[in-house]
Amino acid sequence: MPVYADVLIAVNGFVNYLLLDSARRMMKISYGKYRLFLAAAAGGLFSLIIFAPELQWFADFFMRIVMCAFIVFTAFGFGSIMGYIKKLAVFLSVNLIYGGLMNAVLWLIKPDGMIYKNGAVYFDIDFKVLALTSVCSFAVINLILKLAERKSPSKCIYNVEIISDGGKVKGRGLVDTGNSLREFFSSSPVTVGSYKAVKKIMPESIDLFLESGDADTLDKNIRLIPSYTVSGMTLLPAFRADEIRISRLSESYIHKNIYIAVSKTAFFGGEFEFLLNKDLTEETGYEKNIAENKAVH
Repeated sequence: MPVYADVLIAVNGFVNYLLLDSARRMMKISYGKYRLFLAAAAGGLFSLIIFAPELQWFADFFMRIVMCAFIVFTAFGFGSIMGYIKKLAVFLSVNLIYGGLMNAVLWLIKPDGMIYKNGAVYFDIDFKVLALTSVCSFAVINLILKLAERKSPSKCIYNVEIISDGGKVKGRGLVDTGNSLREFFSSSPVTVGSYKAVKKIMPESIDLFLESGDADTLDKNIRLIPSYTVSGMTLLPAFRADEIRISRLSESYIHKNIYIAVSKTAFFGGEFEFLLNKDLTEETGYEKNIAENKAVH
């Protein structure tokens, strides 16, 4: 059966886009669609490997790892080592599921006009049929993700943007039920940010404090927030940010003048940049605390 390169690239590019979008949804990553399009296009070009001789299993496995690593980097960036490994593992898992389904279709149904070789798939079918099948596949993927999301702890994961003195940083935040930190005077909930994530916008005096441990080096508007962990109590320097924006799917929260405590410890191997106080994603709870604070004063 003749294989047309343009059809091959288009089909595999589209399939890669679906796989990348599925992996993105599983990891709750928010990135511009143009990055997914570029990565999917790279996946489509990689599919030309179907014209190569049949690869041994180890060569096929190595080539697939290399291709997936490049595609994941293009779509989601690198970030931390552990974060990148997780992204790669999720995308590889989605690919393995897809590859298993393709092999199952070949073995059970044996459709005419379908080739699956060296990790690439080719369909010699009418465009209308391909479009209809693709739409149905995307609908099924979305349904599975929504059903899985109801039981997933990823509901606690948010995109976080912090603005302070004209600077801006972004990262992934985890709603930590153990984070009940509050600024003493205002009683407002405190977000804990990793040093690497907030270094760009935090006051220089915090750097001096983290190096020397001398509280006299801190500016007057810096607060020391007591934090209790399994290793004991520590004081986290905190600065007041102009605004924090927290979002996830259809949820969105904006809070003003929130204190950001700085921790030199990476969270979950660098997977998250921020630990969020749960009240920041429960507007009623946060507003209640603010109202009580105003009543006291």
